[in-house]
Amino acid sequence: MAEASHACDLNTAVIKVVTPLFTGTIVAVVMDDPPCDLLIGNRVQFVDGVIREVPVYRTPDVISVLTRAQAERENQPLKPLPAARAALGNVTPVLLAKAQDTDSTLATPREHAKSGKVKLSGKHGRSKFLREKKLLYREFSNRERSFRQVVVPREFREGVMATAHDSILEGHLGTKKTTDRVWCRFYWPGFCKDVRRFCASCDKCQKVVAEGRVRKVPLEKMPLIDEPFRRVAVNIIGLILPASEDGNRYILTMVDYATRYPEAIPLKSIEATRVAEALVTIWSRLGIPSEVLTDRGTQFTGGVMAEAARLLSLEQHFTTPYHAQCNGLVERFNGTLKTMLRKLAQEKPRTWDRYIPALPFAYREVPQESLGFSPFELLYGRQGIVAMVTAPIALVSACCWLTPLVAG
Repeated sequence: MAEASHACDLNTAVIKVVTPLFTGTIVAVVMDDPPCDLLIGNRVQFVDGVIREVPVYRTPDVISVLTRAQAERENQPLKPLPAARAALGNVTPVLLAKAQDTDSTLATPREHAKSGKVKLSGKHGRSKFLREKKLLYREFSNRERSFRQVVVPREFREGVMATAHDSILEGHLGTKKTTDRVWCRFYWPGFCKDVRRFCASCDKCQKVVAEGRVRKVPLEKMPLIDEPFRRVAVNIIGLILPASEDGNRYILTMVDYATRYPEAIPLKSIEATRVAEALVTIWSRLGIPSEVLTDRGTQFTGGVMAEAARLLSLEQHFTTPYHAQCNGLVERFNGTLKTMLRKLAQEKPRTWDRYIPALPFAYREVPQESLGFSPFELLYGRQGIVAMVTAPIALVSACCWLTPLVAG
């Protein structure tokens, strides 16, 4: 491609340049009003004192390619949309009339149909029941409109609600619109409550409901446990980094619900077999509990733990998925234990597992705010002198008290 050039000569000068990016002698163009003292570039269009136009290369037109798989998909026939099955397709007038006469929930409408009683409905509405061609109807009228409703027996009510809510032409609308759609054509005692419950339990509506519109399920209170080690909460802390000098990376923790008595054992791994052996080690000293509450980790829900629970006659309970608050008793102890470990193992982090036997003791010896007693006292029932020597601070106070006696 030939280069187009402009016939304009520029004044140049040979100068020596010392900059952080470049040092040396260059040929510079002299300008009357330069934007800066020196402008250094690497444009190749000006190499011999002549300004050249930058060549423009046109990009060739892009041609879309239709692959074989795309062609096959375009030629495939259109698949029908999934639709809810007709719930009332097999209902005949004879079957409906028979169900109306035998349904115990329609005893009052049948009596009103015989007597022709007119009943006030709402502020300005009137309703009455009647029979026509052996079918039971309800006529409703107010200042705005009037219509006739089919009285629906119990066995067909779910089908009516499914037709008014689930089908493509109904669009899974909300409770208010579904109730209006049912009310214009059908009636049964308590239908508003039934429609509200049906819409709230719709699986598709629950999956796409807007965030924040779903109310939280009210929490239930945990049962009060008054027998030591009838129910225990078990959890695992980890992965802990760095690993200890012995290779431990996890801590198995357990807390008794009745006394708040904690236990902790460091573990190298959390396989089901290793976790089960650690629990047996604890229970061999303190007794086998009746109930065990854990999360849904595989080490607790697997076959090894299930077999251990069967052999030991344990009743397993599992927390709600992704809701650690359900096991809040042991989770609170885990937080306290990790805080104590961080404080004591600051200088030598790889020795954290050597503090495990002592730290649960420190937790057991302090009275619990919710109980008023320490877990140690509640479990072993020790008081007085025996309880005093269980803590280092008690040893110090005891020595101070005994000093005058020894001196005397």
